[in-house]
Amino acid sequence: MPELRNLDVSDSASQVIRKTLAEEPREFFYRNRGITISASCVSYDKRNNAVAIELTDPIMHGIIDGGHTYQIICNYMDDLGEEEKMHFSAYVRLEVLSGITDYDYLHDLFFERNFGPMRLAT
Repeated sequence: MPELRNLDVSDSASQVIRKTLAEEPREFFYRNRGITISASCVSYDKRNNAVAIELTDPIMHGIIDGGHTYQIICNYMDDLGEEEKMHFSAYVRLEVLSGITDYDYLHDLFFERNFGPMRLAT
């Protein structure tokens, strides 16, 4: 699966995502598919109102869809000043798939989620 560190977010689709984040952050959740992560397990701590996502295998666990969204959010937040970060609010959908142990199955999911829509458009 591709490395997230070097994603090109200069294309027109990425610019639309960034524009929504900057100009209509309350709409971001509705206009973006979000981020899907493969994880070893997920747990919820009611007492602390916190979610823990365990990523134990660097080959099997991580973002499988929404890498551009993740990169754009990180870049956007890096560009904000400390005061702006304190007042910024936007939501992104996060889907966590846990317990997948078959690499070929995960690989197929990755390609279907990332390239399947392109095949449907042709």
